[in-house]
Amino acid sequence: MQLDEAFYSRAKDRAEDALFRISGVYGVALGPKIIAGKLTSKPAIQVFVNRKRPLQELSPEERIPHEIYGVQTDVIEGLDLPQAANGTEQRCKTGKITAATVDPNSGNNDSPVVIMSKGHGLVKDNHVRIFGVPLDESSAFPVQVPNEDSFMLPEGVKLIRQLPLQDFAFWLQPCTWEDDLCGCPSGAITEATNTNPVVITSPSHGLHSGDRIKVVRISGMTQIRGKEFVVATKDKNTFQLRGVDGTMFTMATHESGEWAKLCVDRTGPIEKVTLGSPIQITSQGHPLKHGDRVHIIHLSDINEITSWDKGEPFTVDTTTVDTFTLKGVARAGGAGERAVPASGFES
Repeated sequence: MQLDEAFYSRAKDRAEDALFRISGVYGVALGPKIIAGKLTSKPAIQVFVNRKRPLQELSPEERIPHEIYGVQTDVIEGLDLPQAANGTEQRCKTGKITAATVDPNSGNNDSPVVIMSKGHGLVKDNHVRIFGVPLDESSAFPVQVPNEDSFMLPEGVKLIRQLPLQDFAFWLQPCTWEDDLCGCPSGAITEATNTNPVVITSPSHGLHSGDRIKVVRISGMTQIRGKEFVVATKDKNTFQLRGVDGTMFTMATHESGEWAKLCVDRTGPIEKVTLGSPIQITSQGHPLKHGDRVHIIHLSDINEITSWDKGEPFTVDTTTVDTFTLKGVARAGGAGERAVPASGFES
């Protein structure tokens, strides 16, 4: 069995609907297994619950399996995830490591460690965390990028030579908060076309069809600046903005800019939607607060609160422990209730 990023993503996606139906589960994600509050090098399906309960108190239907589709689970209570030293980082997995060596062009044992990761998409000075590689340090390292299939760690970081590289070795690029969104700064924009759909050129971008990005900055095409999009990949150096007709967009002679891959921070089930002014969403024990921005998913028949393929998320307005409303979102023509147990939100 090949344990790569696609394998873990498939396992998590297949498990998600069943996990959200378990009482108290408000989020599902991929990440390193957390033991005693510390990250380990073992990948896991992370299941976020409001409160952990003793096993004997749980019915068989409420128990979260120790393993799903060959991937271990990690049940995490509340929002107390381990964070970086400055307390502002969330983590998102970004690539598989196939080898780790000392720079072959130097005979010096203190030469930089070279990490092999095909089509990694990193650029100079991106920070990464390394898992499954025997290093004598475990912080987030700034990298040098000699080519699209490898990157180098700083001088002074050494391999522990008596320990092997693990089969599941991978690297994570810490996500940083910008304008209330969790984004993984991931690549440069070197060109954009005013076509239908818009095509972005970004060498070795590393994106996959269905990923969501924010165009952080762009020199001329103001219509897409600062907005979110779903991408459809064409090849390793270009991707499309799905459903975006750019034939009337303005352009610079040579477009340049930066995009950021969006990372899921918190997710939760929606039990009920109360139509009216405003529309109210019931999601027991949700962690949202006023000003948070969210996408609503799996509610394609309620156009007012469907945002998955749109350019901007909704802003959370009022909240109680189990309900929240969305700023400026209402259903004209009176109130009503909808039971939607298979729906959810992402923030």
